[in-house]
Amino acid sequence: MKPSTVLHYSDSSSFGGAERAIQQLISGLDRQRWRTLLAYHDADGIRPLIDAIQSVCTLQQIAPMPEGARGLRRVPALVRQLRTIRPDVFHAHLTWQHSCKYGLLAAALARVPVVVATVQLLVDLPVTWAEQAKSSLLSRGVHRYLAVSQATARRLRTEMGIAASRIRVVPNAVPAHQANQAQARLLRTHLAQGRPLVLALARLVAQKGLDTLIEAAALVPEATFAIAGEGPLRPALEAQIARLGIGARVQLLGFRSDTAELLEACDLLVLPSQYEGFPLALLEAMAAAKPVIASAIGGNDEAVVHGTTGILVPPGDVPKLARAIRALLAAPAMQQWMGVAAIQRFTHSFSQQAMVAEVAAHYEELLAACPRYS
Repeated sequence: MKPSTVLHYSDSSSFGGAERAIQQLISGLDRQRWRTLLAYHDADGIRPLIDAIQSVCTLQQIAPMPEGARGLRRVPALVRQLRTIRPDVFHAHLTWQHSCKYGLLAAALARVPVVVATVQLLVDLPVTWAEQAKSSLLSRGVHRYLAVSQATARRLRTEMGIAASRIRVVPNAVPAHQANQAQARLLRTHLAQGRPLVLALARLVAQKGLDTLIEAAALVPEATFAIAGEGPLRPALEAQIARLGIGARVQLLGFRSDTAELLEACDLLVLPSQYEGFPLALLEAMAAAKPVIASAIGGNDEAVVHGTTGILVPPGDVPKLARAIRALLAAPAMQQWMGVAAIQRFTHSFSQQAMVAEVAAHYEELLAACPRYS
């Protein structure tokens, strides 16, 4: 059978959880069944994704725009690009509800047989006629929405008016944990400085609540904190660390490609987000058999079993976050059995192979029901 072409589309300009999810899906698809392409904007921030998948995927920069072209003026070039490529499946990866909007419109105008949209996150928007009209227009050309959590699926139904029949829940996934043990030991020695090591894997943006974590770190003097990630809030977070006088114990590591070794080196992972879709950092910690402390918000509460694989605390509550960190660090036995429970849950529910198989099954189902190009 001739492979069907799947064009993955991202208009992201940075590398975070959504982009790592694209990486996991593309790298796992059967290359004998699917010819896989990625259309992307040429931005420095997306380079880690390009580097990670270039050996398993054909890369296609999103059609260049005429000088000064903005908004809807970019759609004709995208339509021409899609008519040249003629993908069987157009798979848009949405970092918020209106991302990829020009790509989705172009896919509808180019009459791509199957249009799929994975929704990683929905942000709070004003409930206005204009926003509702935009959501309705964008959704018309999408054959199936893949929500990364039940919470995201509910919001697609209630806030965007998407029919339940067009939504399926496919949680994010990560590969099995494989760390270089020698490198992890070196990291532990370098970062922990003889103390317990608390890790955060997150972009430095307001959504992730890292200011809350830094405030909590000031209340946990017995531990060292390492935050791996990059983003626009770095100067503000550096200033906060300096103001609190905890620079010797709280380190901003920047973007890291050695997350497996960082997880192996740490005692626990903390994710104090204000809102989430279904964060990969929690799954990576589970795969590494590490307990987590996370905000009790939608998405997080579908990954973390409170009291079994980790602890959930109210978002933005510095004292409760600090108390949870101190309590877990003071209980090595609890850390161990939570870690065991976490890896068992990961293996049963969040493997990369299961996620890829489920997405591919949706492609197959939709292709069987939709006419191909004439």
